[in-house]
Amino acid sequence: MTKVAILGDGLTGQSIKKALERLRGYSLTEVQYADLIVTSPGIPAEKMPKTSVEIISEIEFAYRLFHRPGSPYRPKLIAVTGTNGKTTVTSLISHLLGMPAAGNIGTPLIDYVDSPSRPEWLVVELSSYQLEFCTTFRPEIAVLTNITPDHLLRHKTMENYACQKAKIFGQQRPSDTLIYFNEDTYVSDCVSRAQAMLQPYSLKSPELSLLTNSKLVGNHNQLNMLAGLYAAKAAGLDMDLILSRLATFTPVEHRLEFVRNYHNRPFYNDSKATNPDSTLVAVDAFPDPIHLILCGQDKQLPLDVFIGYLHKKVKTITIFGDISERFVAGSKKQNASFPLFQVQDIDAAIRTAFKHSKENDIILFSPSCASFDQFKDYNHRGQVFKEQVNLLS
Repeated sequence: MTKVAILGDGLTGQSIKKALERLRGYSLTEVQYADLIVTSPGIPAEKMPKTSVEIISEIEFAYRLFHRPGSPYRPKLIAVTGTNGKTTVTSLISHLLGMPAAGNIGTPLIDYVDSPSRPEWLVVELSSYQLEFCTTFRPEIAVLTNITPDHLLRHKTMENYACQKAKIFGQQRPSDTLIYFNEDTYVSDCVSRAQAMLQPYSLKSPELSLLTNSKLVGNHNQLNMLAGLYAAKAAGLDMDLILSRLATFTPVEHRLEFVRNYHNRPFYNDSKATNPDSTLVAVDAFPDPIHLILCGQDKQLPLDVFIGYLHKKVKTITIFGDISERFVAGSKKQNASFPLFQVQDIDAAIRTAFKHSKENDIILFSPSCASFDQFKDYNHRGQVFKEQVNLLS
């Protein structure tokens, strides 16, 4: 009997607990009595108990359970990570293959241990937090979209952040496949140490000419589609079937999601943009004038370059929340005359952006920060935005 302790009592912790209740040979215990400790992704290393017992992530635990002696179900895995794009890519691959998505996208991977439905593939979205405590996890196909500054309050340096992301392919062998964006410096450096078969992609990829029938907009989504296409192809799907299914894929909620056209102003919900790079990608997706709404919990990431780029690309910025003071100070330092409006909440932000817009201007909600200052998560934040936009009259 392996005695397992759980750190964290959220969605992940509850799923681990339920798995232990149904699995033979495992029992739930306290940390001081544990043979193994499984942690939820939200707990940083400095808050872990001081112990000689191995601490692993739920992803690592699920993988070991899939491969334990006598396991009745051992799925093939497609794992997706990156700073941006991973949810869209995960959802797209799931759609192309007709296989379930798990991990950071919503359903914990451990929920599929000993699954009676036994899908051939599972498509797993992974954050750096989930990968941090992986040691043997090995997907047949790994996808690395990009690595740009994010989560530095936890990982401290870009080098350490990139190191955690690289764990997605660290255990892969030459028979496995690694699909990666080859115009990202950190990605290219990480991939140089990979053992898997390499499949790079970029806006120079020849398959780009095939991506003409899709609801996804922007160059970043061209890259997301390429990643999805290569993953589905590596999983054995026929190219004609990939392209036909690609045409029926619906954009992910809260990711450049069209909400409403009100008085000839299209409103877009991009609440999943939780870092500056993701917001810049959203801004670059549109050719028309943009009135940008920012908000959220300050991650203490550098803002100078971000602010300078926005000053050149958008007509106005409306901002609220924890990030406001530092952003406003930085914006005024660079250009005191730039039309920047600081407000108290999301309703005021929507009305302020609309007030300063003209017909055919785009109103884009792409926060650039975490949601936890005023909302439960980015999903809650996006839902509130959509509700308030639909109340406009």
